[in-house]
Amino acid sequence: MTEDEIKLLKEHQVKGVYCPKSNAWFGRHNPHPLPHLLNNDIIMALGTDSLASNDTLSILQEMRRVKTL
Repeated sequence: MTEDEIKLLKEHQVKGVYCPKSNAWFGRHNPHPLPHLLNNDIIMALGTDSLASNDTLSILQEMRRVKTL
């Protein structure tokens, strides 16, 4: 995510959802910009996505996943 994109999100008060296990399911190797978004005051929620891209809908497992990143 570029600085201009983050600035645009902030200007329009966009909120986001991060689903770490779903991200891993798709094999994404680029680090998620979660820390950068939070440091720029973008409100983020934690989600599970769906069973189509996750083996569980446990928010606790998502929390554990974020903790290990």
